[in-house]
Amino acid sequence: MTTSPSGAPPRPLTLSLSPDSGATWPVRHDLVTGDGHCLTNNSREGLNRELSYPTLTRSPDGALHIAYTDHRRTIRHIRLAPEWLDRHLTEG
Repeated sequence: MTTSPSGAPPRPLTLSLSPDSGATWPVRHDLVTGDGHCLTNNSREGLNRELSYPTLTRSPDGALHIAYTDHRRTIRHIRLAPEWLDRHLTEG
């Protein structure tokens, strides 16, 4: 599950992992950090700095793909290899 929590800055883009099919979500990793806040809708001048609309999918090779809107100006993509996921689920 990916989240961009509401509230006061900073608000990172966070990936939460569940080792038990969604019963609990104890493993959390901030994928993107920074000030990540939205105090205005003025994106042209760089005043809107939110990380928003995260979407997550898994490809046939087991990799996780996360797309999100960065500062309402561009869409970014993160790919996490299957080994990354396995390591973080077992290590926590």
